Amino acid sequence: MAIRGGVPICWPQFGTFETAEDAKHGFVHQSGNWQVSEVSDDTVSLRLTPDAEMLKKWPFEFEFVYRVSLGAQSMNLKMEVTNTGSKPLEFTGCLHTYFRCESCTECVIEGPKGEKVDVGIGDVYRGIETEQRQKVTVDGGKSEVQLLYGGTTDAIVLKDGSQRRLRLTKMNMPDWVIWNIGKDNAHTLKDLGSGEQQKYILVEPGFATVPQRVGAGATWCGMHEVRAL
Repeated sequence: MAIRGGVPICWPQFGTFETAEDAKHGFVHQSGNWQVSEVSDDTVSLRLTPDAEMLKKWPFEFEFVYRVSLGAQSMNLKMEVTNTGSKPLEFTGCLHTYFRCESCTECVIEGPKGEKVDVGIGDVYRGIETEQRQKVTVDGGKSEVQLLYGGTTDAIVLKDGSQRRLRLTKMNMPDWVIWNIGKDNAHTLKDLGSGEQQKYILVEPGFATVPQRVGAGATWCGMHEVRAL
């Protein structure tokens, strides 16, 4: 089952990517095994370890800790994946961040100019085109938008029609993805109402173009911040 809104975690596979050994898409954001491990005034940490059913899908032992911290003008997201098994594990993924807006056609993303980009996301990263636009916009009307920027700058700015500005930053995640389903394909998302594809834009940090490899006993960490300007 897909999840719209919020920040679903796509892990240990990004979309239909085939670059990470033995990866499987999407099972952590569908899991009911997450447990609250720590709570403070502004932070909550969630912990996931695989049960027998999950190990049938992906035969690797791991501990996944997801920490969300809220500030007066910011939200910080941190992922830590520890390989608790005896063999290396590989994965790709992203934080599938949805931003609500009055109209995605009025949204502008600044920062990707000059970056390598796939226009249309497939099973592997191609990186054969270069973004020429100073300001990246989203149609939101007819056609689906799929943009994958690989090995990019860690900071970009998202503006909407009301001139709200968000600075998006990432650490240890090489990629940015911009996506909107578009009118033609909106019917494929059964929980989207008529015209609702215009009410969001997805700008997400990812680790898809280069699979992350974690040795036995080692930990991978990725961070993402959304800050109002």
